[in-house]
Amino acid sequence: MRFPFILLFIWITQTAVFGQIDNDSDGMSDEWEMKNGLDNTDPTDAYCDNDGDQVINLFEFQLDTDPHFLGSPKIVEKDKSVTSDELNDLIQSSGNEPVVIRLSEGKYDT
Repeated sequence: MRFPFILLFIWITQTAVFGQIDNDSDGMSDEWEMKNGLDNTDPTDAYCDNDGDQVINLFEFQLDTDPHFLGSPKIVEKDKSVTSDELNDLIQSSGNEPVVIRLSEGKYDT
């Protein structure tokens, strides 16, 4: 009776990322990691920042951006609070590209 339980555990572990295989359980699919030159057996690479843009690989996966290209995703630095109108303008100006907005101080005004 142990055999079916082990198979179920392996299946659940490997399909944790939106139905895709994630053998190292780092939240990034093996397919995406291999496509982007990451190690699909190393769970710590999810927290690395390969392109130095201060967006970790896990977030690059979630945004579907290139973890080796400094210009992806687009990063907007703000030194003050962002109003909802400014936020909408930033989103509109980005087209279909993801945008990361960094605030050095302040908050998002909703």
